[in-house]
Amino acid sequence: SYSDSHINMNNKCWLDVKRINEDELNKLNYTITKTHLSDGEIISQIDKKFILTKFVDNYTITLLILDQHACDERVKLESYLQNYINDIINKTLLLKQVTKPCEIQLNEIEMELFAHYEKEFDTWGVGYLLNTNPTTLKITTLSEIMFEKCHGNTSLLREVMIQHIEDLKTFKKSPIKKRFNSLANIQPWHKFINNIPGFLMNFFSSKACRSAVMFGDPLTPLECELLVHNLTECYLPFQCAHGRPSITPLTVINQSPSIDTPIDYLLE
Repeated sequence: SYSDSHINMNNKCWLDVKRINEDELNKLNYTITKTHLSDGEIISQIDKKFILTKFVDNYTITLLILDQHACDERVKLESYLQNYINDIINKTLLLKQVTKPCEIQLNEIEMELFAHYEKEFDTWGVGYLLNTNPTTLKITTLSEIMFEKCHGNTSLLREVMIQHIEDLKTFKKSPIKKRFNSLANIQPWHKFINNIPGFLMNFFSSKACRSAVMFGDPLTPLECELLVHNLTECYLPFQCAHGRPSITPLTVINQSPSIDTPIDYLLE
């Protein structure tokens, strides 16, 4: 449990320090980097919700608290995106045949746009056929994540596909084919972040949320270490799949260099 003046972790560790509030952190202009994670030391899981770590830099000890769900969510999201991008580049993306009737009504302008971006959608795992009389789009194949989220939901498919076309038209997104080159298969997923359709980002964020470690899940010390290690490998380790912070500095302890005997705070 927490209070304004100390940290109490099931009576195993007690430290009489002042907890820094947001205003004080802003005054310090404090910045968390990946070094705080990679070179930090895990103290304990707290309340089956958080992971408490410490980072020592000369005479300063920084205590960080990690949201275990948010951190694992970020790890899983980036793993899903990396695998999907790799499958697209290597042309190994698994597709499912759409057997149920799935036709989307289009007007003439939409018909022209879907004809123009047909290869773009096909690359991302959405295959379709266009019919001129009447003007309709028939979904033929979907990638696994698209099949899971959209199969049988024609209105959702229409909504997300129209939105991606609008993003391409307004240059919020750019066609992925323009990024293909001899070095494409060795580039990390985030190099394609401006190409990934918004609907795929949303679908994978939802999947990462459901599959991540939850509040209430106990973690062994080894599992805590593995989670923090995987987090250091992420492109955006400091926010969850939905953009919320995954890590918060709890307090900064300054130890005076004039003290002959270093203070042992017994953070174990």
